Amino acid sequence: VEAKPRGSSRWFQSQLRKLLLDNPTEYERVLTRVLSSANWTATELSAAAREAEVAGRRRAREGGLAASRASLAELQSYRRKCLIMLELTTSLLRLLEFLLLCEPCIFLGGRERHPPTEPREVSTGRARLSRVYETLSFTLSHLMGSNDERALREA
Repeated sequence: VEAKPRGSSRWFQSQLRKLLLDNPTEYERVLTRVLSSANWTATELSAAAREAEVAGRRRAREGGLAASRASLAELQSYRRKCLIMLELTTSLLRLLEFLLLCEPCIFLGGRERHPPTEPREVSTGRARLSRVYETLSFTLSHLMGSNDERALREA
């Protein structure tokens, strides 16, 4: 007898998909929140990594056991913050992927399962897709430590 995997994740995804597709305003609100949060977490991750680098340099310069313990604690704190921000950024990008796969026509300008029919729908879809691209570009450039977005676009 083959054991069936528990489908709580699949059940949750199907319920979320149904909720979002039945409520376009809610879908738009969730999408906007995910994109904004992904930008924020990438910025925080980048800042924490820079702070950790500075703390590491300071620790290397300092001498003495007491100073070393204090700077080690500070360095560990930045490390924890970086790991949390990385995990949060990754989770938000996975949620963004779910939203993109949930109903691709929404990003092309159409409504649920229908291709776009009006010029307004096309421009709205392009704006959504553009925002997704900007968020992914911004997030990846921060995660990769690159300040040059053009280099990312050319890669």
